[in-house]
Amino acid sequence: MDKQFEPKYGKDAVARAMLYFSLKYTDEIEASHKKEIDVSLLLKWHENFIFHPTFIKVITTLLSMKFKAVAIHGSIIQLI
Repeated sequence: MDKQFEPKYGKDAVARAMLYFSLKYTDEIEASHKKEIDVSLLLKWHENFIFHPTFIKVITTLLSMKFKAVAIHGSIIQLI
């Protein structure tokens, strides 16, 4: 039985939600589950769509807790 799931619609929302929760709750995710998260696929789904303004605010806040600076341009996140 195949354990993978790929939504037909809303891949951008799924990708951003997964990225959000894996950043916000990184310490609560078991190591075995972290290994199963295909970050490159999530980023690919994310890059196909422009950010929603609410997402920009939330992800910028979260990333700025871990990095010195965050810049968002279209669908590109730059971490400094």
